[in-house]
Amino acid sequence: MQKIIATKRIAETKFINLVEDVYTDNDGKEHRWVKAQRPNGQHAAVIVPMLRINSTPYLIVTKEFRVPLNGYEFGFPAGLIDPGENPTSTAVRELREETGYKVDKILEVSPLVFNSPGLTDEGVYLVYVEVSQKPEETNLQGSEEIVTYIMGQEGIKTLLDDSSKLFGAKAWLIFKQFVKHGEVI
Repeated sequence: MQKIIATKRIAETKFINLVEDVYTDNDGKEHRWVKAQRPNGQHAAVIVPMLRINSTPYLIVTKEFRVPLNGYEFGFPAGLIDPGENPTSTAVRELREETGYKVDKILEVSPLVFNSPGLTDEGVYLVYVEVSQKPEETNLQGSEEIVTYIMGQEGIKTLLDDSSKLFGAKAWLIFKQFVKHGEVI
């Protein structure tokens, strides 16, 4: 049975650490694996906001500059879960900060799911919410550049059909589901 037998921090920054795990394989042979890890085992919440206008569903979509991609990613508001918070309270806070929208109703919270388990142990909770209020002013940090869009099925389909656009895997899957079914959950 495989298991981690030692862990060593290689590098440390405010938002991410580089960690080397030593593990044994099924034959007892030792191997090394380097991964990215959030400080203090922090995870994140990704907020999937729905807005209904005359009973027609729309998604609140963000376009955000992502340094590792050197480009703009289309997706959803998201943020790290601070100490003392849970995924729901993080979703409420981050949605308000990044888009100006307030949560009217929590629809569903996923279990902890993982983005890229070959690279990092960071997980996210998908928090599906309904909003109905006009947005207020955002509270973006200086390092954040986020544009918010209200998009229906046709707008999302057009976005997905543009091969020059960048998407996170979670957002792409949710967008495809929305185009096909008109709902996200």
